[in-house]
Amino acid sequence: MNQQAGFNLIELCICMSIIIILSGSCYYGYQQHHHLLERKQAELYLEDIALSLQEHADQNSGYAQLTLERLGFNNTQEDYTYRLTTSTNSFMISAEPSFQDNCGTLALDDKDTQTSTNQNQECW
Repeated sequence: MNQQAGFNLIELCICMSIIIILSGSCYYGYQQHHHLLERKQAELYLEDIALSLQEHADQNSGYAQLTLERLGFNNTQEDYTYRLTTSTNSFMISAEPSFQDNCGTLALDDKDTQTSTNQNQECW
């Protein structure tokens, strides 16, 4: 009787294929979850900026010539780049992702209107 201990090459290849497929699907799910988390953080950051802008406008009667730096915010954070456009009576803050996102650029204005470049309501 010649019994063999261990795995043969075909069994090993099948096991490796299963592991590769499972790890690929897990990585995709992790990446999607990570992008969702980054988007939620960008939304909170936009709302923080908007709150600071409103406080500044209440104290100084307007938004003119404000920058993110003057308000104490960074232009970049994590995977997003932020832009602020102001006039005397209004502002628009946008967050552009550095990764491919279904929502695209998120934006918030002085009337608390939340938009995204693809107009998807699930983005906010």
